[in-house]
Parts: sequence; C-alpha cells; structure tokens
Amino acid sequence: MRAIAVVGSSNIDMVTYTSQIPDSGETVIGKSFSTNFGGKGANQASMASRFNATVYMVTGVGSDIFGDQIIENMKLAGINIEHLQKFSESTGVAPIWVDETGANRIIVVPGASNLLTAKDAVTAIQTIKDLGVVVGQLEILEEVTLAAFKAAKKLGLITILNPAPAKELSKELLENTDWLIPNAIEFQAISKSEPNEASMSDFAKKHGVGLVVTLGESGAALIDRSGKYFKIESEKVPVVDTTGAGDCFVGTFAAGLNEGLRPEIATKLGVVCATTSVTRKGAQISYPDKVTVTKYLNSLAF
Repeated sequence: MRAIAVVGSSNIDMVTYTSQIPDSGETVIGKSFSTNFGGKGANQASMASRFNATVYMVTGVGSDIFGDQIIENMKLAGINIEHLQKFSESTGVAPIWVDETGANRIIVVPGASNLLTAKDAVTAIQTIKDLGVVVGQLEILEEVTLAAFKAAKKLGLITILNPAPAKELSKELLENTDWLIPNAIEFQAISKSEPNEASMSDFAKKHGVGLVVTLGESGAALIDRSGKYFKIESEKVPVVDTTGAGDCFVGTFAAGLNEGLRPEIATKLGVVCATTSVTRKGAQISYPDKVTVTKYLNSLAF
C-alpha cells in the first residue's frame, strides 16, 4: 500500500446550528454551537486515514492553542505531520451556519495555511517515501497546489484536485491534474454548464482529466479516464449536516484509488461514506470509522 499526501488547509470549524439563516442586518437565535476540526485538506486527510495507507498532511497551523489542538487531533487520527509547519500567523478558522435542512454557509479564513509555500510543498512530495496519490484543493494558494502537482507528475503519481472554493482554473493546473472532483455548483462555475453526461464528457475530453461531480443527495457522476460515464446513486437518508461531506468523498476516493479500486468503485465507496457523514453533525467527527469503512469495502462488488 502506497502513501497519500494531502496538501491543503487545516482549521477550526465554528459551527452554529439554526432554524433560520439571517438576512442582511437581521439577528436570529441559534439552536446550538460547536467547535470542530476542519479545513478541506485536513478533512480529506482524516477520511483517507480510515483506510490502510499512511497519510501525510502538508499544511500550516498557527503557534496558538488551535494549532496545538489540530496537531494533537492529527496524531490521534494516525496522520503523519512531518510536513506540517507552525507559523506566527493565527490558525485558520471557518465560521459555519447550518440550517434545519442540513444545508450550510461557510466563510473560510485560511490564516496560517496560506503561509505554506511552493517550496514547502515540493520538498514534501519529493521526500515522502513510497508516495502514490497527491490530493489538493483551493483553500490554500493555487501556486502551492500547482507546485505540488507538478512535482507529483514528474514522479508518476496520481493527482486529485478538489476545486473548492470554486474559481477559474489555470490551464497549467488542469494539465497536472489526473482527477478533478467538484460538486455540482463548482462544476457549473468552472464549466459554465449544468453537470450532465454531455457537458461532463466535453469538459473531461477538453482538459484531459478524469472527472467526478458530487451531486449531494443524488450521489455522484463519473467520467473515467477512458471517457466512460457512470452515475452512482445515493441511499436516501435523513440529512442532519452536510458540512465536510464533499471532503469525506474526496478522501475516500483518493484512498480507493490508492487501494487499487476501479474509479467507479472508488466513487461508489465515496458516495456511501459521504452519505453516512451527512446523518451526523460536524465534519471529521461525522465520518465513518475504520471498522465501518472496512465493512463498506467488503460489501462492494469488485
């Protein structure tokens, strides 16, 4: 089993649960509040660590109590923090509002994660032994993600990009991406089209990527590297909180490819794990544990 490196953000989620999201200038009374471990990169690493591979987190945290808590949480999760750096900038935070349907609104303040440099990322990719998959997102500087992916491609590694928050992607970044995993809203922002078989096929062919679009309660759609289309349905479940569900999917998909699963099976596994996560509050704390992940793996028809 080869290792997985996740290059990205780590922060503290500050989550408010409320019946009603306030309009501009409006004050409402919330139901409850919690602080949890988050950051798209850290969430994805946390989910991938539920599998058998060694997972490395390449990120930055602040020299504050939040940074110390994130480090301890990663250690407990079995994530290798050899390439985690402490900076004088405060640790990143993400104020999150979750309404009674489970939908969320998120503001990410990257903090120390944005002090990670391209050199830091390249050094990590070049020095981690027996690396197989590199995962990135857009909560850190794009130049850092690009540098990591270019170094990964020179070594023949699989690169997976979760283009969130959505923005126009550079040609160079796409050229160094093997798998692109946006959600439906992100795909529309990037491609200027609704996600369907035709638009996904056109986009994947144009940019030379494998493409997976997560569709919330509708599951996920996949264009594999040969251009074949798959639609994976999701089980209908009561939704409590969708925070981190996409990261749960990405971490699972990365681990699935690293396990040698076919992309459509890795997608199916990702849908199952993400579906479990939305039935619970929070991001990392909502993810299925190692025992449950093993059960899901064994239940899939390979």
